[in-house]
Amino acid sequence: MMSCSCRGVARVLVVATVLAARARGQALAGWVVDKKSEKPIRDVRVVLVDSTAKKIFAETMADTTGMFLLAAPSAGTFRLGFVQGSILLGASELFTMTDTDFVQHRYLFDLPSDTVYFEFQVSKRVEPSLGNEPPKYPASLRSHRISGEVLAQFVVDTLGRADMKTFRVLRATHPDFATAVRDAVPHFRFSPASIGDRLVRQMVELPFQFMP
Repeated sequence: MMSCSCRGVARVLVVATVLAARARGQALAGWVVDKKSEKPIRDVRVVLVDSTAKKIFAETMADTTGMFLLAAPSAGTFRLGFVQGSILLGASELFTMTDTDFVQHRYLFDLPSDTVYFEFQVSKRVEPSLGNEPPKYPASLRSHRISGEVLAQFVVDTLGRADMKTFRVLRATHPDFATAVRDAVPHFRFSPASIGDRLVRQMVELPFQFMP
């Protein structure tokens, strides 16, 4: 799942930042990278744990370039864990640090294909296709000139289709309107979300209005 390069990467950390980290103790730095695209992975929590992964000694968040920097409290044997949201991306091999070590690596991950992102996390959000047919107005409600609305939530996959296993009705003024939306959404097509040049699954909330 995860691999780590054995040599320092070519990029150089800002000197002042490194010196500050050294002053606090043993320093660890690196980059969190998508193995397939070589793009940085955003919003990753990096934790320094003991050899049994039961105690957290330090933690930080990788920045938008995937870079992180933290300090070990003392010499010892440690492991780094990488968490994105509720998903554990993986962990490093065990490594031992002395009193004067500065460790710097690039950490490569295969992102889980079922990771779901919210709109604020993506570079390009999901957009409905223009040719989608609207839900059918329930005949019994139309004949009584009953208007209404539905707010639906579901995941759009990387092919631009709704994953109906995730479909939920958050609000509906009548059950028949909710049924009409549920029947229509599987036929909808979307422009999928992306982070950089990588297509991703995104959670969407889509409103529907029914007017007689």
